[in-house]
Amino acid sequence: MLQRLLEFNQAVWGDKVLLATTAHALGGFGIGLLVNRRTAERAKPLAYALIGVSMAAHLYAFLTMPAVSGTTRERTLICV
Repeated sequence: MLQRLLEFNQAVWGDKVLLATTAHALGGFGIGLLVNRRTAERAKPLAYALIGVSMAAHLYAFLTMPAVSGTTRERTLICV
């Protein structure tokens, strides 16, 4: 199961290491701002914006994923 997820992760991100790192970091900062009790209310829109940018980067990576060679398998989300 874990091996399938790792293979899927490699297939989606491939050589887009900088994009992957940036997307995960921005999402982490956004979630950190949201769960922090001391975060001011004016920082909440920034948190949602960071999460939105992270989600857009994830969708971009998923949609531009190269086709699996040798098969005609369609791209499907993995539901765990």
